[in-house]
Amino acid sequence: MSTLSGATRRCRVDDIAGSLKGFNVGSKQSVHKCPKDPVEANAWYQKAAKNGDPDAMYDLGRSAAQGSGMPQDQAKAFTWYQKAANCGLVRAELEVGYSYYNGIGVGKNPVAGVVWYRAAAKQGDVRAIADIGIAYMEGNGVDSDLVEAFGWLDVARFATQLSQNDMRFKWGVRRYLDDLKKEISPAQLKLGEARSRQLYEELRPKITSR
Repeated sequence: MSTLSGATRRCRVDDIAGSLKGFNVGSKQSVHKCPKDPVEANAWYQKAAKNGDPDAMYDLGRSAAQGSGMPQDQAKAFTWYQKAANCGLVRAELEVGYSYYNGIGVGKNPVAGVVWYRAAAKQGDVRAIADIGIAYMEGNGVDSDLVEAFGWLDVARFATQLSQNDMRFKWGVRRYLDDLKKEISPAQLKLGEARSRQLYEELRPKITSR
C-alpha cells in the first residue's frame, strides 16, 4: 500500500491505502517549496514538470488524486505518476504499482502492478518490498508462493528496524508474517528464511542508503 504528503507544498500527511491494507504509508514529502494556495502551487508544479522535473510530475499526480487545487481525477493522477515513474522516481514507481494492482485511475492489472513494485523495490523502497511479499501471499499478479512471500516480507520486517518510524507499517508487516507462519510448514519456513537472507544481500545497498 502507499503513501504520504500534502498540498501546500505537500504540507499535509495522508494515507493512500496500499497493499498493506491500511498499514503502509509511503511517499516522502515533496522537495518543492511552493505557495500555500494549492491552485498556485499546482501552477508552479506545472512549470517544473514541463522542464522535466519528476518530483513536480509526482506532485501534480498527488494534487489530482486528492482534488487539491484542481478537480479530483484519478486517471489524470495516474498519468502524472506514470510520467514521474518513467523518470525513475521511486515513490512514483510505488504509486504506479499500487494503481495497477488495485485498478485506480487505470485498468486493474496486478501483473503490471508487481512489475512496478519490483522497480521500486530495486531502489530500496521498503513498502514495495512488503507489497511484493503480499502479492506472493495472495497469489495476485504472481503465482502464489509462500516461501517467496516470507522472504520478501521478512526483508521488509528487518528493513523497518533500520529506518521506518511508522509503527502502523511496522506492525502491519509483522502481522502478515505472523499470519503466514500459521500457513507454512517448518520446511517452507526454513526455505523462506534462506530466501530472506538472499534477498537482503541483493537489496541491502539500496535499503541502507535510503
